[in-house]
Amino acid sequence: MSSGRTTSSSGHLVSSWEEFLGWLRGLAKQDIIHAPDSSERIRLFNAEEISSLPFPVKKSLDAFKCLFFPVRRNLGAPFISEIEPAKASKPLVILGLKACDLKALRVLDYVFLGGEEKEEGYEQARTSALIISFDCEEPGENCFCLGLGGSIYPEKGFDLNLSRLGSERVLIELGSKKGEEFLAGAGFGSASENDLNERDDRRREGERLFEARLKEEGLDFRGIDIKTLIEASTKDGFWEKFSERCVECGACNFICPSCHCFLLSDWEMREGVVRFQSWDSCQYPGFARVAGGANPRGFRYQRLRNRYEKKFVFLKERLGEYACTGCGRCIDACAGEIDIRMVLKELKNEKRI
Repeated sequence: MSSGRTTSSSGHLVSSWEEFLGWLRGLAKQDIIHAPDSSERIRLFNAEEISSLPFPVKKSLDAFKCLFFPVRRNLGAPFISEIEPAKASKPLVILGLKACDLKALRVLDYVFLGGEEKEEGYEQARTSALIISFDCEEPGENCFCLGLGGSIYPEKGFDLNLSRLGSERVLIELGSKKGEEFLAGAGFGSASENDLNERDDRRREGERLFEARLKEEGLDFRGIDIKTLIEASTKDGFWEKFSERCVECGACNFICPSCHCFLLSDWEMREGVVRFQSWDSCQYPGFARVAGGANPRGFRYQRLRNRYEKKFVFLKERLGEYACTGCGRCIDACAGEIDIRMVLKELKNEKRI
């Protein structure tokens, strides 16, 4: 990965972090602002709290997908009237996304917006949101984004991207017309060539740190055809070994920024039967069960393998990139301590093709 310059100083601004937060504070009364707090959990910030927002050095603990694809959503009463259209969203400002989070949004965009029928709730949230991403300065304990060909700094998919410079300054890259309009009137100065050079130096140093750990732990999967390895691993007990530790809790799915399966259920309420959309997990025993009780993935090893097939085979064929972002959140959350990096490492080392 090279952090070579792809843009000139045009389209880049500089300010202090304090000045940037001051601009946000002035807009907080009309916009809803979500960002990671000091504990790296995503939450809502009101105007009075904006000044305490920490600069997000590494990825958040939570996935940002919950702001676009909520855990549970009321779709209305389909047996009484048509499904209720999604309500117009108040402008949403989301800070703290990293390159891995933006990659996950590309997956969700494909799923919910890529076909003839759009998912209205998701589309409303995406349209109303202003995405402010940040360079990743240090790897989380379980991060391996570079090992899958990712980047530690955003290159696309943001409205604004912030890179930290020295002396509490930030370099702001304008990624869209929406981002440019958001900062109209802020009065921030234009970035100089020295500012861009400093940003590039910091990015190279960050890459050096990430690369050193990948090499030390043997987690570089670039140049490895993971898709073919997984396709060839279906008959020799490989997945049974890892699935023995799975407790079928679904945490890996719920914390994953690109997992998107959902369940539709109808509940009898005071106003009649109401339909809800809720997150689902492909690790649940009944996930693939059909009418009559047949279950093509009745065993845990089949469900675990299916999760990897979805990330590295099915969506790779359609998107041209893995749906796994390398963020490592599933490792953080897994009660059975199944480490996706170790699964891939064993596939790689055993050379199953």
